Amino acid sequence: MGRKIKTTVTSFPHKIVEDKRILDHLTIQYGNDGYALLFRLREKMSLNGLHYIVFKDALDLPIMAREFHLEQDELKSMLDFLCEKKYIDKKLWEVKRVVWIQSYIDVIQSQYKRRGAKCITYEQIVEKFLKPKKRASLRAEFTFEDFLTLFNQITGQKRQLKGWRTKAGPKFKQLIKQNYTMADFKTVLNNVTRDEFLVKGNYITPYYVCKPDIFDKFHNVQSAEPKKVWQGKVGNGFNRR
Repeated sequence: MGRKIKTTVTSFPHKIVEDKRILDHLTIQYGNDGYALLFRLREKMSLNGLHYIVFKDALDLPIMAREFHLEQDELKSMLDFLCEKKYIDKKLWEVKRVVWIQSYIDVIQSQYKRRGAKCITYEQIVEKFLKPKKRASLRAEFTFEDFLTLFNQITGQKRQLKGWRTKAGPKFKQLIKQNYTMADFKTVLNNVTRDEFLVKGNYITPYYVCKPDIFDKFHNVQSAEPKKVWQGKVGNGFNRR
């Protein structure tokens, strides 16, 4: 059984020279609150298991503003300012309200190398948030029944449709609406089954895997040594490699 996959970091370097320009801009524009924001963003990204921040609805901004001890308009202004200065990715922020800081990702790479794992990449984020996919065809090709069959194949469990369609079906539909594909579900299931804590505690259920925060967490970390790989057309049986 592989060790538990760690998706957080507990520290990050303070690049004094590299960060000086953007910190000076923030301090001049917003005072100490601007200076502090940069580190609060990095701290949040380090501990949320994603390494980026996404504002999914109108409540997320005021919640974070209270967390950071800022006014909502002030936080929004600061994030727009960072976007203008190209510190956070412009397209991801303006189109999907995702805070992605490439320089932060660069400085935590060494921690993932020591773990023998791969950190999330910009290409993965673009694929997830910006590249359009045919939602109708995804729904037709990958149903909850297909997911449950895949779930049982990878976890070795024998979950039945009865009951789980009602419990986990709505969460599954939310993920499909976010353009996740069969390959994404396979990645998440393989990563979840590598987590010794979850396996020994019998926490892995269709409902648990389909929870958006859990799905995102295990989707964004790729282990260097895959446990199981399968391929085949869902709904018509599976071919194991």
